[in-house]
Amino acid sequence: MSQLPFERIWRASPRASILVEANRVIASSDAAKRLLGDALEGRDVLTLFDDDGLAGFLRLCAGSSSPLPRRLRIRDREDAPLLRADGARVGRGERGPLVLLELRPQVEASARLQELDRRLEALRFAHRDLRSQADALELQNRQLREFVTMLGHELRNPLVGIATAFDLFEGEDDAAKARALEVGSRQLGHIRRLVDDLLDLRKVEQGELSLRKAPCDLSHVVRQVVEPLARTFAEREIRLSVELPSDPVVIEGDETRLLQALANLVQNALAHGGPGGRVWIRLLAEGDELCLEVADDGEGFSPEVAERLFDAFHQEPQAIDRSRGGIGVGLTVARRLAELHGGRLEAESPGPGEGATFRIRLPWQRPSAAPPAPTASSSTPSSRAKGTLPSLSILVVDDQVDSVELLRMVLEREGHSVREAYDGQGALAAVAEERPEVVLLDIGLPDIDGFEVARRLRSDYGASPLIVALSGYGSAEDKRRGVEAGFDHHLVKPVRGKELRAELARLWSERG
Repeated sequence: MSQLPFERIWRASPRASILVEANRVIASSDAAKRLLGDALEGRDVLTLFDDDGLAGFLRLCAGSSSPLPRRLRIRDREDAPLLRADGARVGRGERGPLVLLELRPQVEASARLQELDRRLEALRFAHRDLRSQADALELQNRQLREFVTMLGHELRNPLVGIATAFDLFEGEDDAAKARALEVGSRQLGHIRRLVDDLLDLRKVEQGELSLRKAPCDLSHVVRQVVEPLARTFAEREIRLSVELPSDPVVIEGDETRLLQALANLVQNALAHGGPGGRVWIRLLAEGDELCLEVADDGEGFSPEVAERLFDAFHQEPQAIDRSRGGIGVGLTVARRLAELHGGRLEAESPGPGEGATFRIRLPWQRPSAAPPAPTASSSTPSSRAKGTLPSLSILVVDDQVDSVELLRMVLEREGHSVREAYDGQGALAAVAEERPEVVLLDIGLPDIDGFEVARRLRSDYGASPLIVALSGYGSAEDKRRGVEAGFDHHLVKPVRGKELRAELARLWSERG
């Protein structure tokens, strides 16, 4: 007989069982041999019983479609008394049940088990392969996140020099310089929005994007988005219509994030419009919701495109000049920002060439009376400054020499005393020598990082000086580590001069 799986276990089993093929015994367990004798193999199954036992055996087999059922359990002497090989009857108390197994079904079962074993092994290989692929994808995903973080840092560093250079133009009367400042500032803002959207996308995917809610007027949000873009609309010959309520419309929200979401929608409308086109921006109260609507009569989109519209990095094909620009994350970020406010972002279009409408819907509780206008604390960063900023001794620490030089020039023009350092050790030495009132400290320094510098300064000098992070690293984790290290505030590059002045004035005023 061919070797069957588990044969050794079966033969050693305490249960008496025999294997039958064509009514002949071809194999038996050790317990069956002890019961019926060693010379079992080859016996006709009918010779296992005496005359009385044979009748009982045949009764047990009655109704079976084969000479022997696939599995027959003979329980005791009253079922079918058994005979040993020498013809002696097996006593009543000598045995437990005897099990007869017909060969063909068992062979089929064995074959099925072997096939199942093969399939299980194939599944194990497939699982290991999938696990390996998943690990590789996770590694790629982690590397991509790290790449995006580093990309943002590397992009923000040169933007600092550009932004500070523009700050030096402020106050100049020359018309050409003023125009260069206007164009450069607008393009700088565009680059900064791209970088912010790209980095915010990573925060969205990791669940790290959070809000700082306060009362804010949505009409004021719309104006802040529209005013800097007025010239762009005019240059592109796109007519802009803005419809706002006469009274302030105040909600609890993160003004900066609402500005970002609305600006992304307006930029999208600009990108898909053309000369002679129109864009409408409306703020509407609809029941228990506020609706910020941006509509255009530009390219529109098909139902197929609508399904992918909010996918990260999705863009419709563009000509080689990429006149629409963008990196395909603005709508993704805008939708998530709306959702974080408890709202949603909707998009609709009659079809290609028929324009599109985007609506940010936000929950709103209609006031019983006209709400007061938002206070200065809910306005722009510059309006949050408390008091004026006196002349201060300031240490600027950054390994970007150009940026440090230009920032020093801006600060000195405003009456501050400025010293420079380009690494962590230099910063520690400068503080020990000069004891500045303010330290503007980068994080990514070449020797010891800004976290460690802040930690040592706090250990050596306590609450003084005022330490402000000025860095391209701006994630929630970076800010958390900054607080633990002893930073008083965290500004993300690039920071314009007026924003830096406002934050320093606020922080200095809070120190008393």
